[in-house]
Amino acid sequence: APAMHASDTRLSESLREGSAQAGSSRAGHLMRQGLIVAEIAFSLVLLIGAGLMVRSFMHLQDSGRGLRTENAVTGQTLLPIATYPDENSRRVFMREFQRRMAESPGVREQTIVTRLPLNNGNNANGVMADGSKIVDPKEAPRAGIVKAMPGYFPLIGLPVLRGRDFTDGDRDGSERVCLVNESLAKKLWPGEDPLGRRLKLAFEEDSMATAWRTVVGVVPDIVQNTEGDNIASTLYLSQMQEP
Repeated sequence: APAMHASDTRLSESLREGSAQAGSSRAGHLMRQGLIVAEIAFSLVLLIGAGLMVRSFMHLQDSGRGLRTENAVTGQTLLPIATYPDENSRRVFMREFQRRMAESPGVREQTIVTRLPLNNGNNANGVMADGSKIVDPKEAPRAGIVKAMPGYFPLIGLPVLRGRDFTDGDRDGSERVCLVNESLAKKLWPGEDPLGRRLKLAFEEDSMATAWRTVVGVVPDIVQNTEGDNIASTLYLSQMQEP
């Protein structure tokens, strides 16, 4: 805009209308000041946006540090209800899938999980601890729900800090078990050992007798969801017990 204003070649007209030209100069000066203010304002907005983006990127890098990603291949599949209508048919699929993957050339480790780390989406639910004073499910602490097969944590490089991983013995008919991350353990049992404690999902149709899970392990915090409401607390359930 200033360049267009300065390119006005009507010199004779400008000389004849000195007073008008003076007014135009003042107007041009105000316009240039306005443009400078606008440029500074837009620059600040871009600078703040860039800073937030860099901070978010560094946070994601820190959150995923230590996870095994080299030579890892992931895939996604959906099981149609018409083909896999019940839990038993899904268990059969998972066992057969793991058997075939284990026999595939070049495959050293394999597992199944419902949600990978640093991914989009968040399957959150309220979690209630046994003996908690919270009665209303709506007031229960929320946690992201991840269902995994045995071997998932060592495969991605996530250590079990206390207790144990899921095993082949955690199957249908055995005691329901779960693992919690550190954030969820601190929310439900601050300053206490979560191993051996029981919890259940706040919104679940199962009866009280079968809904409780016993905590058998604690793992570090990792970011599960990269967008939206990032819930740090995570509850890990056995895929074979609850497919």
